[in-house]
Amino acid sequence: MQSAGKLLITHDFTFALVEVKLSSLLKMVPGGAALLDAEIEKETVNHTTYSLLITPSDWLIAPCSSFFVQSKAAVGLFPSALEEKQQLTLPEVGYSSERVLSELAAWKKYDADGRGRAFAYVYDNDDQAIQQTVTRAANMYIHSNALSPLAFPSLRKLEVECVRMTLNLLHGDAKESCGTLTSGGTESLMCAIKTYRDRARDLWPWITEPECVLLSTSHPATIKACHLFDVKCVFVPVDQKTQTATAAEIAKYITPNTIVIVVSAPQYPHGVMDPVADVAALALANKPHALPVHVDACVGGFLLPFVEELGYPVPGWDFRVKGVTSISVDLHKFGFTHKGASVLGFVNHASYRKYQFFAYTEWPGGLFVSPSLLGTRSGSAISAAWSTLVSLGKTGYMRLAKQTMEAAKKFQSGINKIKGLEVIGQPVMSVTSFHSVDPNLNIHIVADTMEKVCAAGGGGGGGDGSVDDHSRFVCVCVVLCFGGGVVVVM
Repeated sequence: MQSAGKLLITHDFTFALVEVKLSSLLKMVPGGAALLDAEIEKETVNHTTYSLLITPSDWLIAPCSSFFVQSKAAVGLFPSALEEKQQLTLPEVGYSSERVLSELAAWKKYDADGRGRAFAYVYDNDDQAIQQTVTRAANMYIHSNALSPLAFPSLRKLEVECVRMTLNLLHGDAKESCGTLTSGGTESLMCAIKTYRDRARDLWPWITEPECVLLSTSHPATIKACHLFDVKCVFVPVDQKTQTATAAEIAKYITPNTIVIVVSAPQYPHGVMDPVADVAALALANKPHALPVHVDACVGGFLLPFVEELGYPVPGWDFRVKGVTSISVDLHKFGFTHKGASVLGFVNHASYRKYQFFAYTEWPGGLFVSPSLLGTRSGSAISAAWSTLVSLGKTGYMRLAKQTMEAAKKFQSGINKIKGLEVIGQPVMSVTSFHSVDPNLNIHIVADTMEKVCAAGGGGGGGDGSVDDHSRFVCVCVVLCFGGGVVVVM
């Protein structure tokens, strides 16, 4: 029997180790929910600062950073110090500057240490001077709005250059390739799905129930995008050893309603590349019309180009692959920019990107046009993104990629040397998953031990941990540590 769910949030690194070990099937059995609740009592977690035990029948937990309290008040979910005194109405007299800053400083200490110890949340480069420059650049544009390029033409320049630099890394055609800057990977994926839905409405109006073919390891943001834009997700199961699927297997799930195929470079759970080139060839050969292929490279797009240049084997995945029509790349991951920056690139505007834009001419207030989902967009994230890219430069990114990959390969090699453990699939960069191949070795105990050792060490690691009970594996990532060096976070 699987044990109940447990969420441990530590004071120092907020490991957010979510062990989803419940069986929905068990809850359907009479007395199953009570049995799960009883198991929770056995799994009580004690911590010096605070701890939380979640009853599966009372709470809904989503993966990674997005968890939502379903039915109970947030008692125990957050540090009690943050709940004791809350400012729920406007103060009669505004706070002094000293009070504002002191209270923020007091509360901030409960947050995760984002300086290289919060995989999936924050990615920082190791150059403090560049960090200071980027922060100053962001502050320069804090009172700007990219909604109007006419009012803020410098923001347009910065945005265009961020997109162009990214497309150059992706080997986009200098004249034809194009793109937009978004607030993150989720918005990029939403814009991609919206683009292909509207394109299908225009070119293939007989498709009334559009479908997106994607692998079961695809990021949930793609599923969210399909849900919001009324596109059906058609999931392709992956091979349990390779954690991907062949083009031949993917072909079985293409129907006359398919409007796009989404693949990952790499996928998040295991750091494994989907067969982008084979899928692109499949999509081009599809009858009666070729299908577009979107590559979700949000996590890998700003690392893989440098990994390849360093000489590591990287299968084809970018615009050099004929048939790839769009790619999403997060600048705020391994591009190391401030949060709120991602690029959605297209092979051209005439066939694809034009369907992303929204324009409305009948509003009494005048013409309204927006290239992405957002209207108002803060200039700070754009300025910070541009400043990071030009400050690090190719030499800086190559150096950081070299450090990261050397550490990742050592970690992967070390795992495979441990009896009973095995790296899953063929990870191409710093995201790595491993599982137990010994029936007597519980991978959850391994994860718990790693977490406790890191927490006790004070500097050995931290960040977002993932223990997947469906497949029983641990996912880790090698990231840069603020101030120098690399750490393995889980």
